[in-house]
Amino acid sequence: MIHGAAERFITDSGVHFKKTLMKTITTMMNSTHAFSASYHPQTNGQMERFNATFCTQLEKYYDENEDDWDDYLQSVVYAYNTGIHATTGFVPYELAFGRRQKSSFDSSSNNFTLTQPDTFFKHLQKTRRTILK
Repeated sequence: MIHGAAERFITDSGVHFKKTLMKTITTMMNSTHAFSASYHPQTNGQMERFNATFCTQLEKYYDENEDDWDDYLQSVVYAYNTGIHATTGFVPYELAFGRRQKSSFDSSSNNFTLTQPDTFFKHLQKTRRTILK
């Protein structure tokens, strides 16, 4: 895991989240598990929206046998993280890391010039404030 283990999982109250597997995962990761309020999907709305978008994109890739969907996970995640988000107008990867994600299609030259480190940090803070509005 690039960013470490999750501190807390927030899920709806679906029975599949109340099974032994979820308890085992949270124990192994030293995490907690919280449930969103019943009949209040806004609690978990951001994740629900992501899942809907993600599943729609994944459905475009897998074949009619539907047994190879996992072969396309990495590509779909990459596309999501490097595409402009319809709601925010920003690229998720750029919001998280403050720069464009390097791609194998990029030229080997680096066009990024950091003139003053605090300028970069201020730009990153401003972008994050904008997205949180």
